[in-house]
Parts: sequence; structure tokens; C-alpha cells
Amino acid sequence: FKADAPLDMRMEGASAGEGSITAATIINEWAEDEIARVLWEYGEEPKARGIARRLVAARPVLTTGELVDVVGASIGAGPPKHKRKALTRVFQGLRIAVNDEVGALETVLASAEKFIRPGGRIVVLSYHSLEDRSAPLTAIPQLPTQSLSPLRNLLSPLAPLSLSPSLSLSLS
Repeated sequence: FKADAPLDMRMEGASAGEGSITAATIINEWAEDEIARVLWEYGEEPKARGIARRLVAARPVLTTGELVDVVGASIGAGPPKHKRKALTRVFQGLRIAVNDEVGALETVLASAEKFIRPGGRIVVLSYHSLEDRSAPLTAIPQLPTQSLSPLRNLLSPLAPLSLSPSLSLSLS
């Protein structure tokens, strides 16, 4: 959000083609409740409802600069770092939703055992708590519940005692 640009946020950019959603699609076409859910669940933004309300009222919001202005107005007065943190969470939430990053992670983890040799390992580095929570809980249903503490790095040993591939997850 340092430079004013169109609200796209697709990893593939404009080459993703028609039919793929952009951040502008979410902000300008989705219902207020859905925008708030994206900001809350994916951005972990505590003021998600208020920001969503202001975004809907400010439509159309077409650029990152306009998004920054609306979010800033939603946050109100306070130290600049509070506004920066809120902007970071809002942009993160939108980016994750646009690119279906949680779905992609779940798909990769669910199919990982097909591509790893027995005894092989897969390492997944997570960069925020959303990945820590969603990956083991939804992608690997056979994971023992005592292993579900939220941690930053996931190390998965595969097929330690058998010749056929299977997936287990060790959190450390």
C-alpha cells in the first residue's frame, strides 16, 4: 500500500484472466458481512465490521490509495503504527481471499503423500497464525488432536514405519 495502484492483488496479476476475482471485486460487489468475514478470518482485523461498513459506504473503491483512505478513516486517530498494522491486516485478508491461499495450502497438504517417497519429508513454513491453524485442522483429518497446538513451522515426517506413503504431521 505504499504506491497507489488498481485493487487487484492476484498473484498472477492481470494475466489471471476474466472470471478471477480481484480485491476490487470483493470490496465493490460482495456483501458487507462477507467483506467483514474476509477481514476478520483472513486478516485477523479486530475492526473488520467497521472497516467493511465504511468500504461499502465508500463504493466504488478502485485503488489502493482509496482503500488506504477508507481504512484510515475507520481506524480513527492514534499512533501511525496502529493505522499501518490495520492496513497490513486488511491487505493480507484481501490477498488471501483473492488468491484462495488457504484452499491452495489445504490442497497441497492433502495431496502431498502422493508425491513424497516413503520416509520422505515435507516442510511447510507458515508466516502467520492463520496458516498454523487452518493447515493441520482441515487438510489432514487423521492428525491426532493432541498435536494441534499452533506453531510457526510445520515439519511432516512421511511413512516412517511403512513402505507405503502416508501423511502424518509433527508440530514442533
